[in-house]
Amino acid sequence: MNQKIINVSGTRKKAIARATVREGNGLIILNKQPLEIIEPEISRLRLQEPVTLAGDHAKKVDIHIQVSGGGTQGQIEASRLAIAKAIYEFSNKNALLKKHS
Repeated sequence: MNQKIINVSGTRKKAIARATVREGNGLIILNKQPLEIIEPEISRLRLQEPVTLAGDHAKKVDIHIQVSGGGTQGQIEASRLAIAKAIYEFSNKNALLKKHS
C-alpha cells in the first residue's frame, strides 16, 4: 500500500513550523509531545481550533510538527497555521485522487 505523505509549513514572525502529514487516526504531535499535554491550556486550545473546525477530515490524518524560532506565542500561531494547512492539503489531495480513480 502506498501511503501518501504531505509536507507543509506555517510561519509567524520568526517562528517556523514544519508539519508532516500522513493517513492516520487524528494524532497530532508538536515537538515530540502529544497535543493533549501542551501547556498552558490557552495555547492548547488555540492549536485545537483548526482541528475542531475541520471535523472528520482531521480524524483521518496524523500530523507531526517541528517548530523553532521566535517566541512561544509565535510558535503556537505558526503551528496552528501548519495544522490548518496540513488538513486542507490532505483533504484536497484525497478528493482529487478519488475524483480521478
